[in-house]
Amino acid sequence: MTSERGYTLIEMLVVLAIIGIIAGLAVLSLGSTIVGATHSSTAEDILSRMRHLQEQAMSDGQERRVTFLLNNDQVRFYATAAEASEIRSLRIVLPPGVTFQNGTSLNVFLTHSGHIRTTSGASTLLGGSARIRCPGQEDMYIIWYHTGRIRLSNRLD
Repeated sequence: MTSERGYTLIEMLVVLAIIGIIAGLAVLSLGSTIVGATHSSTAEDILSRMRHLQEQAMSDGQERRVTFLLNNDQVRFYATAAEASEIRSLRIVLPPGVTFQNGTSLNVFLTHSGHIRTTSGASTLLGGSARIRCPGQEDMYIIWYHTGRIRLSNRLD
């Protein structure tokens, strides 16, 4: 009697199925991590550009404007308060799956004194925020105060 050593076809298929399931779970986990990284990097990018324009406004005495187009998921940056002065190289279009809260547009004016003025429609506000949403991730808020402070937070407080 000879003893044959090896694996049966059924055993090989079970091992391949287990490897496939583990690989699928790893891909799903990695996908949500990448979307989350995009979500936070977008918020950090907007914050950085707002701070940069704020510094420019304070150094040259010329008011700057940031417009959040909440329905179009875009942020536009302006060299002056005038509509025609958009700095196209700074425009941000949110990546797929990342959106602003529902609403209209917000105009944020960064003044030469370092203060911030916000308008929404006909209303002028002392401060403001933009909520950035991403499915499966915690919301992020870009918050600004009339005193000139701009920050990121994962909650509105």
